[in-house]
Amino acid sequence: MNTHSNIVHGKTKKDTIPREPNGVYNLISLVALLSIFRYLIEDYKDYGLIMKIPLRELTLRDSLFFTLNFLISLAFSLLCFAVERSRVGKVGKKEKPLPPSSFYTFIFIVFLASLNLATVFVCYFYIEHVYISGWALISSVVVSVKLLSFFLVSNELQITLDLRHFLYFLVCPTLCYQSQYPMNETRRYKRIALRAVQLIGGVFLFVFVMDQYSISSIYRAIENNDYLIKIENTINVAISTAFLFLIFFHMVFVCALDIIAEITLFQDRQFYQSWWNSTTVGEFWSLWNIPVHNCFKRHLYIPLIKNGTSKQVARAYCFFVSAVLHEFVLSVATKKFCGWVFLGMIFQIPNIYVSELVNKHIPSLANYFFWCSFCVIGQPTIVILYYRSKYLRSIE
Repeated sequence: MNTHSNIVHGKTKKDTIPREPNGVYNLISLVALLSIFRYLIEDYKDYGLIMKIPLRELTLRDSLFFTLNFLISLAFSLLCFAVERSRVGKVGKKEKPLPPSSFYTFIFIVFLASLNLATVFVCYFYIEHVYISGWALISSVVVSVKLLSFFLVSNELQITLDLRHFLYFLVCPTLCYQSQYPMNETRRYKRIALRAVQLIGGVFLFVFVMDQYSISSIYRAIENNDYLIKIENTINVAISTAFLFLIFFHMVFVCALDIIAEITLFQDRQFYQSWWNSTTVGEFWSLWNIPVHNCFKRHLYIPLIKNGTSKQVARAYCFFVSAVLHEFVLSVATKKFCGWVFLGMIFQIPNIYVSELVNKHIPSLANYFFWCSFCVIGQPTIVILYYRSKYLRSIE
């Protein structure tokens, strides 16, 4: 029986070479992890441990005024509900539904404006901790958007308003009001505990990356005159901001919203889709934050389209509103207005068109372009420009 003379090479089909790159991806992941671990050791040898304990600088005064801000939001929410319930009651006495009264609309807008002005006053003058002030402002914006959705839906459908359902809407993880929500029957307490542990770990990891690498690299890039050191630390900022973005995403959309949904028995858990595979910037903005995307699409984008606005202009309106809200939160929380976040959000409008051109003509590079424009260039540039303006003000 022949052994060494067996036929090895014969006719084969075309393109029989295996194309699955999973093993290569695994190798790249291992090399990336080893590189990060090496960088951690090198940074620790050079600078030691810079990280601060999370919320170490939090004072009793900050905590009390944060709680006060929560109570203010609840009070104005109840006032808005009372106004809308009164309006619906007036309409219900008529034979046919009436359009929303300008008086009730004006009162509702005044309450919304008062809510945000009260939050600005509390955060600007009484809350010193930036993170606490930021979350107070974010919660105020979230409540305002929820109230606006409640007002628009109530005006359109003339539905019977229930206080219990309204309060449920305020705490459930959605920005879109509707008369009924799909709900689960039981709570999974093990899942809540797991997400809570992940959330706490995420907070420590976020602060660690922020204090140990991001902020220190930013100031080294700003203060040093050696261009090689500037380039090195700018790359460090790009890497650290990418990590911070991923950690923030996991904390909010994977952990916090899932905990709230589990506690409130809210069934719809589609808080995000596979945004990491985005081939255009526009696709990313429609996938990474589903609650905000649904709200903007329902209450701003579609109404503009129905009123004859072009899709491009309607999209620009959405980004303008988003830019104003982002800049509002950052400027009040830090007590400094710089405008870079606003400009960064506005820049997304032309960036969408550029990414669509790349996806159309060079689709194999579309996802690379998205990541480069967002995490390698976009976020680090805004962060460095913001801290540079802060640094220049401090030395004046």
